[in-house]
Amino acid sequence: MEKSRQETFKRLRPPCIELSSVALKFRAQQNSSDDVLKALDVVYTELKVISTKDVLDEKLAEYVFFPLSQIFNETQRLSLRTLELAVICLRILIEKGWRQHLSPQMGKQLLILLTLLIGGTPAQNKGEQPAKPKSEELAVAVFECQTALFKALEGPVAEQTIFNEIGTSTIIDRSVYLLLESISGESSDTIQRAAVAACQALFTHITDRVVLASILPRTVSALTKTLRPTTQTRRSYRLLQRCLLLLTQTLRTVLNDDDAQGPVQGSNDRIVLDESWLKATAAQIKIALANVIQLRRHDRREVQNALLALCLMIITQCSKSLQHSLVMMVETVIVLSELDDNHTANDAYSELRRIATTYTYVIDAVKDLLHTWVMSFPRTMQGNDETSKQRAIRQISTAFHVLSDTQSSSDILNNKLAFGLCDSVAVVFDSMRAIPQQMSAVGESELQLSVPHQGKKSHQFPPVLFDHRSQQQTLRDLQSMIIQLNLTDSAVAITRFIVSRIHSNSGDTLVAPLWLAMNFLKSVPRASSTFEDIISSEHTEAMPLSSSRVMMVEELYSTCLPILNESPATTKRDWRTIALGLEAVALQAQQLGEGFRMELIDALYPVLQYLASNNPSLQTHAMTCLNILTTACNYTDTSSMLIENVDYLVNSVALKLNTFDISPHPPQVLLMMIRLCKANLNPYLDDLVDSIFGILDMHHGYPKLVELLFSVLGAIVEEGVRSPALLAITNDAGSDVINHRKRQYQPITIASVANGFVQRRAKRARHLEAVSNIDGEKSPYPKRPWTMKLDGLPQAKDDTEPIPDSLDEGESNGPLTNPREAEDSERPLSKPHTLLLHILRSIPSHLSSPSPFLRRSLLSLLSQAFPVLSQNENSFLPLLNDLWPSVSSRITFPPSFAPDITASFTSSSSALVNRESDRKVDDAEIKEEVFVIAAACTAVATMCTCAGDFMASRVESEFPRWRRIYHHAWEKVRADAEKILERRVQHLPTGSGGSTQAYDRGLSLARKYSEGLDLSLGLGLSSSLTEGSRLFTPHHALWRGLTTLFISVLTHVRLPLAIGDEICELLGSWITRFTASEYFTARIRKRLHEIPSAEEIEDLQQSSDSTREGQAVEHAIQAMETWNKDLTWFILQQQDKVAIAPTSRLPRVASKGNVGFAEVIF
Repeated sequence: MEKSRQETFKRLRPPCIELSSVALKFRAQQNSSDDVLKALDVVYTELKVISTKDVLDEKLAEYVFFPLSQIFNETQRLSLRTLELAVICLRILIEKGWRQHLSPQMGKQLLILLTLLIGGTPAQNKGEQPAKPKSEELAVAVFECQTALFKALEGPVAEQTIFNEIGTSTIIDRSVYLLLESISGESSDTIQRAAVAACQALFTHITDRVVLASILPRTVSALTKTLRPTTQTRRSYRLLQRCLLLLTQTLRTVLNDDDAQGPVQGSNDRIVLDESWLKATAAQIKIALANVIQLRRHDRREVQNALLALCLMIITQCSKSLQHSLVMMVETVIVLSELDDNHTANDAYSELRRIATTYTYVIDAVKDLLHTWVMSFPRTMQGNDETSKQRAIRQISTAFHVLSDTQSSSDILNNKLAFGLCDSVAVVFDSMRAIPQQMSAVGESELQLSVPHQGKKSHQFPPVLFDHRSQQQTLRDLQSMIIQLNLTDSAVAITRFIVSRIHSNSGDTLVAPLWLAMNFLKSVPRASSTFEDIISSEHTEAMPLSSSRVMMVEELYSTCLPILNESPATTKRDWRTIALGLEAVALQAQQLGEGFRMELIDALYPVLQYLASNNPSLQTHAMTCLNILTTACNYTDTSSMLIENVDYLVNSVALKLNTFDISPHPPQVLLMMIRLCKANLNPYLDDLVDSIFGILDMHHGYPKLVELLFSVLGAIVEEGVRSPALLAITNDAGSDVINHRKRQYQPITIASVANGFVQRRAKRARHLEAVSNIDGEKSPYPKRPWTMKLDGLPQAKDDTEPIPDSLDEGESNGPLTNPREAEDSERPLSKPHTLLLHILRSIPSHLSSPSPFLRRSLLSLLSQAFPVLSQNENSFLPLLNDLWPSVSSRITFPPSFAPDITASFTSSSSALVNRESDRKVDDAEIKEEVFVIAAACTAVATMCTCAGDFMASRVESEFPRWRRIYHHAWEKVRADAEKILERRVQHLPTGSGGSTQAYDRGLSLARKYSEGLDLSLGLGLSSSLTEGSRLFTPHHALWRGLTTLFISVLTHVRLPLAIGDEICELLGSWITRFTASEYFTARIRKRLHEIPSAEEIEDLQQSSDSTREGQAVEHAIQAMETWNKDLTWFILQQQDKVAIAPTSRLPRVASKGNVGFAEVIF
């Protein structure tokens, strides 16, 4: 050891001598401050190395301190870095050198020195607040040195002369003042933490309670200022933690119950710690603690633990001196406590249970707090601050759980909690009811009713309350509280009280208790409820049976079912009440399982009734309820459940329809059943369809009701068409379905004629060979007339069985056998097939409905059903005969057409058409909307496609009127196209002055700009006009509908030559204006495998193959060629020449490049 001291001395001696010499020269102004810093840095380096070896003692410390004292004497002239290094060296000497051997006198001098370094002299400050330190590093070094100094000063002498010194202005007062100012000021976090550490070391050595009481107000004030959360200054969590520990230490020392309730301390020149002082101090401390406990919302666990330690110290050790702050401290502990759904508690909750079990006043405080929170809970839930709601929910849950764990709950408290929860949820409901509920864009009586989320199998109800995104966390906290309450012994009592509130409320006030009861009953695990039922059944005296979960769910179900059975047309309940009723039905089904199948008789119809609601939320609830019922009752799917209970459902709907209930809800229920069960439901609906027809006959003057009823009938037809196998529609002859499309005429060649002669010659040879093999008496032809006398009875034909001459004796006395049914007799139709025919036959009487939308939907329904029903011609053709007058009358002049429709139109095809055109057409017939006429055209086109030549005479009689309508529409379409073309041509170059290239570029640009219009008017001619098409004007839509009709008639119906030729002319006039002049030529050359020119190929690709418009043109040309290929060629050639004539009135540019109608109309 001595050797180490010698080596240490040898290492310290040179730099210390050098530092002393430089300091003396600096004092004599012979050296600069930098020279002192360099010398001091060498001493600091040596001390830093030596301090790690633990070889310094008090002698070496005094030796090194001598040159340092020279520096401390020149603090006003030296740099801050020099003073910082000197203070650091002094701290090393105190910690590693003097340690606990530092004399009190020396320590006091050093404390004064450090105080002067950081705060200056009182004369310099002149009683004002000390100036901030000029260097942060120097302040940190001074505070760390003070901490080391306070720890080194020990013993009674130091306590009496330094720490417990009595006087008006002592060094401790001065040090505490500087430390607290640094803590509460705007200093950096490093300075504040160093000052807190120095304060902790200082207060640990102050043993006189009176001295601590004298500095208590300033200490609490400074710490409160630092701990109070503010938006201007954010403190680090480490600083907050140390300040809380310092505050805890100070309050424990001064205000603990043992010392505060002891004998009065103090004398004449000291503070008297009597009852009045304690009362005044406790009041001020309560105010300070009210600011400090705001840190309970801090997110750092270290700060929460430090605050918890402060609260527990006050509760356990200062319960009498700070009794007015007890409730506040208990509240803080409750806020800091956490208990998740898995019943896992944190340290704060464990401590809360411990002190609640140990101290009775804590239980009283918890009860008071719970009562206050429950009473203010409705007001909190009424506000818009979701964070406050979540905090209130967690606090109530934690407080009640603690009381339950400590067996301190009571019936009064349970009732108050249940009452407060009901009022709070009621407040939330009232605030949400003021917000308008979003309704579906489709009304209750519209035709487009569909099943919501049919493809998804959701088994989780969406929230009825707290459905906003900002309220999701509040909902989760409230559900978590309900789960925790269900884990307590008071769960049954609270649930029973809430269920009882349902019977005392009515109207929309049922929402709050219903919602709470549903959440309380749903959050109970199945195993827990089963055990509870066992206990309740074995101990009926301790707990009544009605309080079990099973009975409460049953009671809730019996209460909600009458609510659901109320007619939506008469009830004025809020939709949330209905939604909660659906949840109650689902909960009962989940509880009973397959046993709930018997309840479906009463519960299934109301659920389907609200599936057709115009409220999307209620629709979703009803669909989710159906999914839950399907799963709980162990059905494979919803359709199977409905089919198995179809008798009850059909009877319920029929009962309302037979009583002529004109409300829209029974048809909506039936519609939902059809959407869910598809065509499987059709065999059970024959009686309901008759009831619907009865209502239609009685109330046909109500358009909305008629639309809804026909939407049901349309759904029956639609689902039946989608599943043709279930309809069992077959052809009586057993053959394939007839294709009525006409084949294109094939020209007769020489080879075919020769082949025909060869076949006829072979047939004649076979016949002569067969005749030669017959008996010679017989001749191949009769030579005399046949007579009964000479020839006898005629022989049976080969395809019939001979009649026996006599019957056997055994068969003569027996009963006669039934005659065999002929093969070509008509087979009975299936029930679904008959149902569809019955529905379609009822349509004609309603095609005169005042609602154009109904008329269009009925016509669309016919178009949809014809292809499937056409498989049986024996039933289909009479149906067409019944429907034809009503459907064909819909194709008439729309109101938008001018009244002058008597212009005569000539035809170059045949005089027959001219004669028929002279037939008078009633121009005063009813006017029809264009979209209804288009739907009628589609329906007639479908008739022609499915019936073929059966429609020949009907088409022939109606064609003159169709032709007149077509000419009117086509003239307007062509006029519009010419106007558009004129405007476009005006923007092209004039083409004069040899600018041919500029003209061609402008023409190409015009064609490019007109392509958008080209793509609009030619859409959908090869398909239905009512699907996916864009229409510009009514006459344009009408022209397109008639064009499609003509194409269908031309390809499927046998027509007179004059009508067929005129239809070809009408189509040809359109085709030549739609396509380029080279289109048809290039098409023919392509078919003959010739190589067209590049321009022809380009026009052919642009006009036909690349667009839907080209496909429509190709479809029309094929129809014309099917009728007469030569006539098609002639018409297209002639029309192409005629089409150029109208453009003569346009500028010269319009007649070049085939801009024409191809780029304007289509």
